[in-house]
Amino acid sequence: MKAAESYARYLSRSQDLLGKIYRGELAPLMIQEQLPHFYREAGMRFYGDFSRLSFHFFTSLMTLNTKYLDEYYRGLMPEAVGAETAVPTPPPELDDWTRWYQVLSSYTAEQNHRALEKYNKLLDKVSKGEIGSSALQEYSRKFSEDHAAALSQDAARLNAEFFEGLMRLNQHYTDELFERFSPNHHGPEEPMEPVYLELSGPPSSTVSGSLTVENTRLERAEITCAVSEFRNTDGTGPAFGAPVEVDPAAFSLRPDESQTVQVRLVLHPELFEADKSYAATMVIHGSGEDDLLVFLVAKPTAV
Repeated sequence: MKAAESYARYLSRSQDLLGKIYRGELAPLMIQEQLPHFYREAGMRFYGDFSRLSFHFFTSLMTLNTKYLDEYYRGLMPEAVGAETAVPTPPPELDDWTRWYQVLSSYTAEQNHRALEKYNKLLDKVSKGEIGSSALQEYSRKFSEDHAAALSQDAARLNAEFFEGLMRLNQHYTDELFERFSPNHHGPEEPMEPVYLELSGPPSSTVSGSLTVENTRLERAEITCAVSEFRNTDGTGPAFGAPVEVDPAAFSLRPDESQTVQVRLVLHPELFEADKSYAATMVIHGSGEDDLLVFLVAKPTAV
């Protein structure tokens, strides 16, 4: 759910940015010039935030493993568990990968050493007959039955927290990037629903989709529709023109009147490869205060 909300927000901001480019409010060249500056300014901050998130995740996993190992050995050798080791704090210079790795490796090695000591003591007790092998097997079986569910839940919680942190981190820097180019963009309290049409069918077929355009102005509106070139959604290859038809492409609407617009596309196999996705944008101008940007997604299916 959170991933879907994040993706919808990204599409909304992309829609707003592309709309500004189509209306001439933002020059593509300006974006090309500003991107290197943004990456230089935000890159180190992103790296530091990501390192803190990763450091917390890996140390938490190691601490969780130690917790359950200690509980296991405590039932067999209460005297061998000893005091818990303090969880390390992230090094202040998290932009220094070497230092970050050294602190984490040191903590991991320390926990592994503690576990190995307990294991050797357990083997010693078994070899001396202080703990019988059958008793050890039965204890291990019961411990697994009693603790497996809790361990799985704790591990799942740590993983969920890590991925939620990644989404928040990505959302923060994505928002910062869009704010660089669109300072008056709608905030989270004013979400914009992305609009898209999926045009799917076998190669060489004519696929279609439709949407309804409404005049939200108080006066008569002259509506025009324009479609951009298509390109592969994975970012590879050049943009290309395609035989797409918009009907009607231009029309008039009275206040509160609506009109259904049909989009038809021929999926020529020399342009659209099967099982790949291609995207274009259709700008609908004149229906309201802002232009409506529609994402056209072409998906040729395998025969």
